[in-house]
Amino acid sequence: MYGKISWNSGKTKYTDDRIRKSGEKQSIFRKKYWNSLNNEERDRIIGNLSLAANKAKKDTKIEIIVKTTLEKMNVNFIKNHRQGRFIFDFYLTDYNFVIECQGDYWHGNPEYFHELNDVQIKNINRDKNKIKYLIDSDINYLFLWENEIHRNKEILNKIILEKLNEKVI
Repeated sequence: MYGKISWNSGKTKYTDDRIRKSGEKQSIFRKKYWNSLNNEERDRIIGNLSLAANKAKKDTKIEIIVKTTLEKMNVNFIKNHRQGRFIFDFYLTDYNFVIECQGDYWHGNPEYFHELNDVQIKNINRDKNKIKYLIDSDINYLFLWENEIHRNKEILNKIILEKLNEKVI
């Protein structure tokens, strides 16, 4: 153990057949396992992985602004709430309502970005899938752009209340 060099030190799947074959067997096993799962089980696994990754990240400035606003409004919410395959920034439990904070760059705000990169396109597609999921699940929502949050800090509570009142009517 101490001072001994392991048998695979410096070897990779490209330089040693034993490592390559072991990796291939694991890959085949994992594919078979994944294919044996139903959609609900897959959604649960993907959701748990997404939730774990999301909890590891720090809140963004715009999430902090929205969180502070909701707390001042005494609205009950769950931060980073998982629904199906998706993680939503804020789930307002008493209203069955979701608030998402969209970074202008990362989500490709069309007001500022006319040519999108691969990351922005991927995020936009995920956002479309989130909206479809929310509509299909009869969950009302508000997607706020970063610039809107910064421009409207003082009236953010009014914007949220207005959207919540639309839901009630």
